[in-house]
Amino acid sequence: MVLPLSAGAYPWMVKHNYANCGSCHVDPSGAGLLTQYGRAQSELLLETQWSPPSDDGEVSPTTGPVWGLVQPPEWLLLGASFRGGALYTQSANPNNGSQSSAVRPLQMASDVWAGVLSGPFRAAASLGVTLRGAQHASITRVVPEEDGTKLVAREYWAGLSLAEDSILLRAGRMNLPFGLRAVEHTLWVREATRVDLNQFQQHGLAVAYNNEAIRAEVMGILGNYQLGPDDYRERGVSGYFEYAFAPNLTGGVSTLVTSAGADALTGQRNALRQAHGVFGRFAPSADLALMGELDVLMSSNMEDGANLGGVGYLQADLEVVRGLHLLGTVEALRYDRSGQKGVNLGGWLSAAWYFTRGLELRVDTIMRQRPQLRGE
Repeated sequence: MVLPLSAGAYPWMVKHNYANCGSCHVDPSGAGLLTQYGRAQSELLLETQWSPPSDDGEVSPTTGPVWGLVQPPEWLLLGASFRGGALYTQSANPNNGSQSSAVRPLQMASDVWAGVLSGPFRAAASLGVTLRGAQHASITRVVPEEDGTKLVAREYWAGLSLAEDSILLRAGRMNLPFGLRAVEHTLWVREATRVDLNQFQQHGLAVAYNNEAIRAEVMGILGNYQLGPDDYRERGVSGYFEYAFAPNLTGGVSTLVTSAGADALTGQRNALRQAHGVFGRFAPSADLALMGELDVLMSSNMEDGANLGGVGYLQADLEVVRGLHLLGTVEALRYDRSGQKGVNLGGWLSAAWYFTRGLELRVDTIMRQRPQLRGE
């Protein structure tokens, strides 16, 4: 169970005919800080409506930062993001029939955000605290053997908006443009491609293009300079292209190629990593959205040689009443590498309730197969 504060990345907004993320988010590919327009749409389309909307169509003053208690100038955007809750896990070993369970608190993000929209100038930055994980986003010293409290800076970038806001040039630490940018950062499709929103941002240069039919971004990856030594810094390119065949139907392709002197997760030398795939979104009605992604994974390193695999997921989001969503997700992962083989399957049953301004209550039930070790 998690309790997030502020909106995240919701690809299912396509059922409200929002295929373009840049109209509501400062990041043209979605997620993170909301624009003033995005805050208004959060009230009108996202949260449970406890009272009829105003006759004049105006949004409530409480859509502003800190529920309207803070009123910054128009050029300054402020926000906060908290994701916390509790995790109950239960696992079973089919070899000996043993079972184990555990409950632990969760604190995935506690960030504050600021953004600037002044003429053609654009900028955004975040600063937060995490109790565990997110080592790749840390700006304080990380001891690999000790996963403790740390300061994190997931994003900070500056750029210029051109061609009537259809083109955005940026430089800094940014989310990698790839696939569907979903709030479920622990989906295999986000973990295996290392493009989740929790820690795998990279420093680099990016150009994004958005109009009514096209959403695209390409980023030259210069490495994660919050990570050291330099051998661990990946360099390469990542990007996607998505086309809206209709306001409620989109399809796209993604590609990512990086190389590093050593893999930051495994330490294996001369690491080359690739992911190439397709994704799509379709809303057959105003209440139902279907989303999916399928990626081919390729990697090579000095120890294991070449590895080939794949990852994908399909998700259905049904809004039973305004603000209350029921989600079903199936996912699959295959990565033939040293010590692992076979296809791993997973399933999610989720309920998300956007019950009031800026708050979401979510419950996920997740069942996954453990990767099978060779020789088992």
